[in-house]
Amino acid sequence: MTIPMRHRNLTWRVREASTRVRENHEKQRAIVHAQNRKQLQFERDGIRSHIQYMAPGVRRVFLAARLEHIKNILKEKATA
Repeated sequence: MTIPMRHRNLTWRVREASTRVRENHEKQRAIVHAQNRKQLQFERDGIRSHIQYMAPGVRRVFLAARLEHIKNILKEKATA
C-alpha cells in the first residue's frame, strides 16, 4: 500500500517547518543567554566603578548588598 503523494508532501512540510522552528528557538535562546551575560557584566562593571570612589567600609557594604541583589535576580531567572 502506497501513501498518496499529497500526504507525503504534507509530512515532509511539517518536518521541515518543525526543524526551522527548532533552529530559530535555539538561536533565540542563545541570544537571550548572551544578553543576560552582557547585562550582568555591565552590572559588575558599574559596581566596580562606583566602589572605587567610596570609603573602604562603605565599599564593602555596598558591594555585598549589590552582589546579593544580583544573586537574587539570577535565582529568580533560574526558577522561571
